[in-house]
Amino acid sequence: QGFDLCLASTKLMVMCRPMMGRIALLLALIYSAESVRVAGDCKGTKVPNSAEACSQIPDEKTCSESYAAEGKYYIQCGFNGDQCTSPGPKCIPNSCKADIATVSPSKFFTGKRELMANNLKVWGDRDYGLGWSGGGLLQGATYYRLSYHKSNWQGVTLTLSGVQDATVILCSEKGRRDCGYPTSLPKNGFKRKGNLLNWMYGTGPQKMICYKKKIESATTSIPSISTSQCVQALIIKCA
Repeated sequence: QGFDLCLASTKLMVMCRPMMGRIALLLALIYSAESVRVAGDCKGTKVPNSAEACSQIPDEKTCSESYAAEGKYYIQCGFNGDQCTSPGPKCIPNSCKADIATVSPSKFFTGKRELMANNLKVWGDRDYGLGWSGGGLLQGATYYRLSYHKSNWQGVTLTLSGVQDATVILCSEKGRRDCGYPTSLPKNGFKRKGNLLNWMYGTGPQKMICYKKKIESATTSIPSISTSQCVQALIIKCA
């Protein structure tokens, strides 16, 4: 009411100047608080907002949008011209390609890389098939067919090169042919994921326990195999 009176009467303008000042200050504080709130939600790096780099996916639970680049999701919090503002990594294509790794020593790898599927041939020197029900961690991964089912492995250190930003998954048979992985892999940053697949034998499925580790460098060495026989599987996934 006092504000209306100020507008209606120029004679009272001098009296109203303090009130107008307080109103202006209040509006400035409200604007400042809102700006801080938005800035707090949307801190980040400007990244290209282009169809080539990202595909747009709504995500109302976090910020206004979420983007996917080669299987990785990055939260976006608004736009600035042709740029989008992100609190996370730059939205660029993932450098990972799961089917290009080199395995050495070369005699232990057949050179065969296949998309994960049930009944794949497990090893080069046997015709046993892979038992996998599909889905989960191994979905979309690449299976690397190693040369030997069980022999010639003791003391071998496998090295993977040419692939990065990927997840390496190693699986080994339970018991005396476990390659020493239950001890050596967790000590080297691998996490146990349980019985994700089997290899198929005449008497029934033979369980394999799997471990995973995210690798960022282009060359990675697997812990040396400590058992006289080693029944294992090697899988790589971009994720």
